[in-house]
Amino acid sequence: INAPANAISALATGWTNPDLDLGFLGAPGCRAYSSGEVLATAVTDSQGRADVTYSVPNNPTLLNFELYQQYAVLSPINALGLALTNGVRLEVGSY
Repeated sequence: INAPANAISALATGWTNPDLDLGFLGAPGCRAYSSGEVLATAVTDSQGRADVTYSVPNNPTLLNFELYQQYAVLSPINALGLALTNGVRLEVGSY
């Protein structure tokens, strides 16, 4: 992410993409692209970057499993107090 320095952020990882407009919560123009079953918090560095690392077990039953991720950063940018990144869809695979 590219956020303010030393900002509190969370990486939301979910099993579905709700594609939910958050305007009704005070964040016009923001959409939730992850259902957020798993949240990992991070503080951005001096350049506004944050990283979260997950390990994926070597288990063949996870092949083709889809996950959706999106960062949220605490920000006074809107009434909700969150700035959101674009979402990504991940698919567990092999190479």
